[in-house]
Amino acid sequence: GELMGAQFRYFFGILDSPNFDLFLWFVLCHRPDMAMIFWQWCKQPILTAIVAACMCRKMATHHNIQHALSAEAMQKSADFFEKLAIKVCQEAFKDDAYQAMAALEQPLPLWPGYKVIDLAYHARCYDFVSVCGFREINRRFAGDLLDFDHLLSFPGGFRVVLSVD
Repeated sequence: GELMGAQFRYFFGILDSPNFDLFLWFVLCHRPDMAMIFWQWCKQPILTAIVAACMCRKMATHHNIQHALSAEAMQKSADFFEKLAIKVCQEAFKDDAYQAMAALEQPLPLWPGYKVIDLAYHARCYDFVSVCGFREINRRFAGDLLDFDHLLSFPGGFRVVLSVD
């Protein structure tokens, strides 16, 4: 609980993927090269990359870390995994925006009550939140009023939602 928070729940096979379990092991061992081999086979690539970024950032700031170089290397790994999640998310939105949004809104078995965007914020993946999470944040605040199919955008960031009563 100390490293990943009180809400973190994990057991082998939680995501029905031995690849995810091995991925986590190599992230914990700070072997990002080996972790990437197993990341390629994980069923939820965005979630997996955000979990890795979270773990690396937590380990980089943990009081037991011995050397500044180790902390710096962990932070670089966290940035790498966050950028990886951004790339996958951007490609997912190009392919199918509704499916990509659904992936960000799925409840996480690892952190009950959290969604991917919540974990990204908790992990200080602020680039991911701003690049990939703005749609989810807008949906949370606007609810059904925000429908991207009926949204006109103008230069300067001005948007109008079209609706009929």
